[in-house]
Amino acid sequence: MTETPTRAPDPVPPKRRPAPPVQAAQRQLHQQGYNPGPIDGIMGGYTRTALRQFQQKQGLAVTGRLDTKTKARLFNPKAERHLEEAPPSRKTGVPPGNDPAGEQEPELLPSFSDVPVY
Repeated sequence: MTETPTRAPDPVPPKRRPAPPVQAAQRQLHQQGYNPGPIDGIMGGYTRTALRQFQQKQGLAVTGRLDTKTKARLFNPKAERHLEEAPPSRKTGVPPGNDPAGEQEPELLPSFSDVPVY
């Protein structure tokens, strides 16, 4: 008589731990009027749906993931738009990042020399 091999029970999936970046994104989404579900740091269905809605409204790739461009736009709404709104270069007349010759004019950074140090 042959025994039927018994199958080991499926392991219980480990409890997902909250991720601080996800929790911060959930807070931002909530503050901007989206419903990410509970602000618990877990990437669940509500959070993915809120991310998709945000991405679509912002003209980003709609993935439902917290990718680099989504984070930048979520935490700093002007972060990715600076190239779209940048004035043309004095040298070439082309907005930064759009130079057909592939040469990019260095970005001008604000000077902090006038800021008092305490």
